[in-house]
Amino acid sequence: MERRPALEAAAASQTQPHSGTSESQSRAKKTVERTPLAPGLEFPRYFTLPAVDPFDEVEWEIRSAVIGNEKGHVVFE
Repeated sequence: MERRPALEAAAASQTQPHSGTSESQSRAKKTVERTPLAPGLEFPRYFTLPAVDPFDEVEWEIRSAVIGNEKGHVVFE
């Protein structure tokens, strides 16, 4: 199985003696190699307009929600 460079660097840093830098500093210097994203589906915009929030297109009503049990006591409000 092929080893990735990030794993090799991590393994090498574990075997090397402490160089005097703190562990958080050495973590900040390491770069994480990421695999490129696979191509995904693309489709044109149909129901929304650019630069317009879709939630602003809906007329909202303010309602209260009350959940009660079988005895009529409020469980959630």
